[in-house]
This record gives sequence, C-alpha cells and structure tokens, in this order.
Amino acid sequence: EQLNPVNTTEFVTVSTEADITNPSIYADGQKFYFFTDDEFKTYSSATRVLETLTGYTAKLGRQSLIYKYNHGAPRDRRLDPSVSNIVDCYVMTKSYDTDFRAWLNNNQLTAKPAAPTVAELNTTYLPTLNELKSVSDTIIFNPGEYVLLFGKGAESSLQATFKVVKNQSTAVSDNQIKSNLIEAINGYFSISLWDFGDTF
Repeated sequence: EQLNPVNTTEFVTVSTEADITNPSIYADGQKFYFFTDDEFKTYSSATRVLETLTGYTAKLGRQSLIYKYNHGAPRDRRLDPSVSNIVDCYVMTKSYDTDFRAWLNNNQLTAKPAAPTVAELNTTYLPTLNELKSVSDTIIFNPGEYVLLFGKGAESSLQATFKVVKNQSTAVSDNQIKSNLIEAINGYFSISLWDFGDTF
C-alpha cells in the first residue's frame, strides 16, 4: 500500500486526549494525534469537541540503520548532466511573507498560507536569472517556509511561553503590555533584519 507522508506540524501530538484540557483554544479543524491510544482526532468549533479523524496512520520510526543512499532527482528537479555548478537558491517571497504575517495577525482563523511551489518559483524567477548565470550553472529553487515557534499553531514540542512581570507601580495597562510584547516579537523576527542572501 502506498502511503503519502504528511507534515507533522499539522498535528498536535500528545499522549492521551485527557492532555487536551481546553480544546477551544485551537483553531477549527486542528488535528490531534494521541500516541498512547493511537488515535487521530480533529477539533470542531461548531460542537466544541474533538471528533474522530480518519485517513491517517502513524508508524514507529527506526534509528541506527545502516543503509545505502541512491539519489535520483524528482520530476520537478531535473538536472542537466553537462553542467558543472549547481546553485541552490532558497527563496522567501514577499507575497508569502506578507500573507503569512497577516494570517498570524488575524489569529490564524483561516487556512495557513502555503509557500510557493518549485514550479511557481521557476516560472517567476528563472527566466531572469538564466540571463545572468553562466552556461555551466543550473539553478535549483527551494521555497522558503516559516515554522511557527509560538502560539496554538506551533508544534507542541516547539511552543514557548512568555512570562511578563508587571511593575506594580506602573500605570501601563495589561492590554498595552501585551501589545508591546507582540510588537517586540514581531520586530525581532522582522524579515528586514535578516542579513543573509540577496534581495531581487
């Protein structure tokens, strides 16, 4: 049977359903995997309960294997065997960055924006870069994609908690403190502060 792997970041993985004490904090359609009972469930905001989710199977992984690796380029990564230089480009598009940050600011109420595909990057950028590269070069595009580190959409093993100690003598409201904290986090992760790669 042919199985199609899925990204584990789509799931909140915990031992049992009892570990999810307040499912209402999750977005509608959030998927869960309870490894002790080997059960898949999804949260329904309409019923406010976890409902059985079918179509998924979990398999135990293996480690310390000795294996032989034969690499073959997939259909969307055809390589010219005559070239001598392969240039890997990891591309974070402005539209994806804008859509993703807007999705975060909207409390992740809609479907998470998807990064552009390799085919889309080839169509958008390859014609221009082909005129600049050497004949012996081939360019391979890899879409840059965000991984959530905080909040309900992040993988459970990555989720962090920010603890703020409020000065009792301050006149600043709790809402203002929360707003300032979010602004500071957004500023820290601003794409304009990235100092690697090129912009085009």
